[in-house]
Amino acid sequence: MVEEKIFDNINEYGKARLDVVVDAAEELYCMDKAVRILDLATGPNGLNQFIVKQLVSKEIDYELVLSDISPKHFRIGYGNLERELPQEELLRIVCVLADSGDLRKDDSRSLRRYFRRIPVWGEGRKSLNEILNDPEYGFLSSGYPNGKRIERFEDESFDIVMGCSPYGNIGAGKCEEAIIESARVLRKGGYHIVDEIQVKQINQSVERTASALERANAKQIDSIRNKLDAVLNPIIIFSATQIYRTDERIPDQTIQDGDIIKSSILVHRK
Repeated sequence: MVEEKIFDNINEYGKARLDVVVDAAEELYCMDKAVRILDLATGPNGLNQFIVKQLVSKEIDYELVLSDISPKHFRIGYGNLERELPQEELLRIVCVLADSGDLRKDDSRSLRRYFRRIPVWGEGRKSLNEILNDPEYGFLSSGYPNGKRIERFEDESFDIVMGCSPYGNIGAGKCEEAIIESARVLRKGGYHIVDEIQVKQINQSVERTASALERANAKQIDSIRNKLDAVLNPIIIFSATQIYRTDERIPDQTIQDGDIIKSSILVHRK
């Protein structure tokens, strides 16, 4: 029986999201081996610095691997860590350009397919060499000791795979591929912890495009949960609802100001 818990307070939900990752790391930690954590589609994630601080306070040795398809999002997310963490903790963090649907199973094929479509600042696109030679992205190459251009993620090489909406923003077929890849790189007994969101009630007074309305009506959490249940063992689900607030007015954006959104933390184990 899968345990389910609904939070009325979004702050308590956020604390549960932090605690479940740290508790999993504490359970899996062996004194002679660091806990290896993969953050899928890391983006401008604001949680990682708090996870790191908790791991340090509990004296848990760790390696945190940040992966994303977008160097622009990497710059934002890594910038949060640079502002919050001392240099010795930054050295435990690895940045890897990676597509969650194909975590370097076939380097040559992935490189040809993937690096032609890396989005960066502005309207244009840059080649891999242009990105790595840009000082803004120095942390992805030799500018930082643990920055990496690419990395082959081996089978069962991570203790924890986590992410904030790593599957909800990609198509159904791609979502299934990404989940299979996550299960592949997760070791036996490891934890898979993701936070996904969906629109529970649409704010009808805000204009949006037909495609945005279609996406807003999609019940993606249930779909993602079913795909995860097919390859990993479900453990616990945390959920909360809140009113989404933003000053942005982007008609093609899925979630708009005033929508009631549902957030769910889906915890599975291999």
